[in-house]
Amino acid sequence: DSAITIGLDPPLPRERFVQVGNAAGMGAKRLLINRHERDRARVIVQRLHYVELTNHPDFADRFSQGIRLLPDPWD
Repeated sequence: DSAITIGLDPPLPRERFVQVGNAAGMGAKRLLINRHERDRARVIVQRLHYVELTNHPDFADRFSQGIRLLPDPWD
């Protein structure tokens, strides 16, 4: 609920969210033991385009404006 409140998750009903646990670990294990999964991963990697958002001059401002943090009660 708090991730929705601050804008990190979309405002959807809670039942739409699924906890996946250690997805990175599960994916790594699948790649190690399954040649087909490794081949799929290679195809996906070739289509990826990495964008470093922190180098964008407006990133910090846009990000901080996009999250809805509550005012600090101690201010």
